[in-house]
Formats: sequence, C-alpha cells, structure tokens
Amino acid sequence: WMVRRWIRFLGKEEALKLMNWNNSDPYFSLRVNTTNGYTRDDLVNRLEDLQVHYEKSIMDEFVRIREGMQAVLQAGLLKEGMCAVQDESAGFVVSVVDPQPGETIMDCCAAPGGKTLFMASRLAGQGKVSALDINKGRLRILMEAAKCHNLDDIITDIHGDLR
Repeated sequence: WMVRRWIRFLGKEEALKLMNWNNSDPYFSLRVNTTNGYTRDDLVNRLEDLQVHYEKSIMDEFVRIREGMQAVLQAGLLKEGMCAVQDESAGFVVSVVDPQPGETIMDCCAAPGGKTLFMASRLAGQGKVSALDINKGRLRILMEAAKCHNLDDIITDIHGDLR
C-alpha cells in the first residue's frame, strides 16, 4: 500500500528514488569543535589517519561518515572534544538562529545538547546559553559534553518543565 501511494503521489521514477534512498545505509554526521581550536581540516586529517572514508557537508563544521564510527570512538575523537555526533538538520537550526558573541540564548528541551553545544560554540566565549530540560539525567550528560568542549562556563543547565 505504501509503494502504491508513493507512486500515485510522486510518480514511478521519484518513488523508486525514495525507496532506494530509504534502503541505503545511514550516515553519521560529525561536527568539528571549533571552540577547542579544531578545524574541519583537522578532523578530516584524523579521519584519513584512521582510514575512515568521509564526505564534506555543505556546512563548514560538518563531515559525514557511513562507516568507521567505531574507529572514531576508539581513537577518542569525541572524548577529547575534537568533534561531536550531530545531525546536520540540527546544525541548520543553529545556522538560522545565528548566535552572535555577547548574546543570551534560552534552549528549551535542550538535552541531549547538540544544538546547545553548537550555539554556545558560535558565541566565541562571549555570551550565555541556558539549557532547559525536564530530564535531569540528560542534562547531566549535556553538561559533561559541555566540559569536553570547553563550553561549561557558557552553558547553564536548568532542570524544569517549560509548560
């Protein structure tokens, strides 16, 4: 029924493209942590050293990998704060918000923290991000990540329910 619906709405050619895309292997997006002084080229060099195939995103801070995440984890790239796993769609949200140094930002429903960390990094050490979430455990994980990315002085966690 789903295939018939897609063909009816999209046409056969577009429906086939959609089905092929749905059956392809997913990729992980890695966002370089510029706050720690890293560049996308630094991340790319490390991926090449680890023999992890990648492709650059249209967004300057992002790189996509289809396989090799275990190598990235074992090499400590996330723990050392070189990069974070973050979907590019979340990165687009940050691009729309366009945080500027000196601003104060409230991120409601902030955990697990990808957008929060990215917005805080865009403040270049000048400004504040308040990270509000209902889940204490997820806020704790967010703040641990903030320490890894040297952003814990910019991000304040608030346990609460926005409603």
